[in-house]
Amino acid sequence: SKMTAAKTFLWICAIGLLASFILAVLPWQALMSWFEQLGIQAPERYPLTEFIFRVCFGLLGTIGIFFVILARNPLAYGPMLKLAAYGLIVWGLISCSGGIYYSFPAITYVGDLVFCVIAGVYLIAFQRKQGQ
Repeated sequence: SKMTAAKTFLWICAIGLLASFILAVLPWQALMSWFEQLGIQAPERYPLTEFIFRVCFGLLGTIGIFFVILARNPLAYGPMLKLAAYGLIVWGLISCSGGIYYSFPAITYVGDLVFCVIAGVYLIAFQRKQGQ
């Protein structure tokens, strides 16, 4: 059903974002080796750089909590579902444009672009179909 598909998209977002909490506490060298495996040059290890990375991963995990709330009952949060849907589309576009701008390997941004745009458009259509 359409509700099941909407919940599936939201749970995928929730789980993926909640995983960012793990990234926030991984050893710095583990994060940097992951970047290098993706073909991205690791930044120098400065306290501010590490702090910003960890805060950003923590914020992504927190956004995951928002998606868990939505996934449990998408229709109960009309305006927040719309925020999530448009936010996903913007996220996908920012990820893609940033990846291209910084000449990152396509593997680092194409998945975000495709998933986020499909999920965002689906959630907008789902919400409109429900008459909200």
